[in-house]
Amino acid sequence: GDGSCPHKPGACLTDEELHVGVCYKKCNLLTEGKYPYRSAAATCCKYDSEMECLKIGASVTSADYETGGGKGDNDASTPGSIHPPQQSLTEAVAPVSASLPGQQALMDAVSTTEPTPAFDSVMDTGAEDVGPLKPVEMMHDGNVCGDVEELFEGLCYRKCSLLTNGEAPVRTSAWTCCEGHPCGLTNQHKGAGVPTICHGYGVSGDGSCPHKPGACLTDEELHVGVCYKKCNLLTEGKYPYRSAAATCCKYDSEMECLKIGASVTSADYETGGGKGDNDASTPGSIHPPQQSLTEAVAPVSASLPGQQALMDAVSTTEPTPAFDSVMDTGAEDVGPLKPVEMMHDGNVCGDVEELFEGLCYRKCSLLTNGEAPVRTSAWTCCEGHPCGLTNQHKGAGVPTICHGYGVSGDGSCPH
Repeated sequence: GDGSCPHKPGACLTDEELHVGVCYKKCNLLTEGKYPYRSAAATCCKYDSEMECLKIGASVTSADYETGGGKGDNDASTPGSIHPPQQSLTEAVAPVSASLPGQQALMDAVSTTEPTPAFDSVMDTGAEDVGPLKPVEMMHDGNVCGDVEELFEGLCYRKCSLLTNGEAPVRTSAWTCCEGHPCGLTNQHKGAGVPTICHGYGVSGDGSCPHKPGACLTDEELHVGVCYKKCNLLTEGKYPYRSAAATCCKYDSEMECLKIGASVTSADYETGGGKGDNDASTPGSIHPPQQSLTEAVAPVSASLPGQQALMDAVSTTEPTPAFDSVMDTGAEDVGPLKPVEMMHDGNVCGDVEELFEGLCYRKCSLLTNGEAPVRTSAWTCCEGHPCGLTNQHKGAGVPTICHGYGVSGDGSCPH
């Protein structure tokens, strides 16, 4: 999946790389980016070339490099020594049947009890090597999202074909997938529980909230739409989960992170993954997903009606609306750093926002100067009910989330 040789079923840890069928901690991490390419079990090299690695000074060898990614994290399920790919990281249980001749024999040959590479985050599933920190991506496939993602209404979601094991490959909303067109109640699929964004089928490639087109670096994680260097790397595995811009936590739980000693905060954690690598194309500061990491050029053609117009409408050069701060419009003073908000009005969004299908949007009454105060979709407002073509309003350009009427109180994406 990462463009290297085929391997036995399973995966490495996220801070490991696969070399000759074995998982090792990444040379890029072990050598602080100076020798990012593994050329042997205990050798890291400056270049991704066997011939170049033979030159004097091109490589460095140490027994310390022959190690697994889980060393020192006190977690028995993340190996501290080198190991084959672990199937426990890719499948909860072993397949119990096989539909193809010889498939069961193959599964027997690669016993599921065999400890065996973690593919990195959402963006490491392509076939083009673009640098030690840049994700391996199919750069000419017309997909501005990660290879396991699809673009829908301006945001990147995990592909419906993957979420439904190929049964319903057509995304029809932020949280539903369909078996085909026309889509109806009989052929529509949704995730477990109440349909909402950031849950069920309304997730990005790595299971977090959908995001604008682009990708983070391989040593970064996406948090509230922004790429940060992974807490797991910054804290040497002690506080692996990011809970805020400058805070890392021991647990993947907001409630658990509130406990004393569960989290650690430092300005040093608010950093990008490329800091110190002397590469201008890998940001050293926090940043939104980079579209240059997922697609070499913008798509030049479109197979669906209006698709090219949609791509034009979500151009990255389009300026963000200069709305005032979302929260500074209320009437109750709640502290020097806290926003001034109406705290007892039943509105869980900002005072200039309204809640619609689990997200906060700028109020239609403000967007339309009171002409169409009823929000009827992510990008449309109506003068009243019933809503139809004659009394429906939308923003300029092609309707899409994060633009036009599909924005939050400050003009950014709904939240």
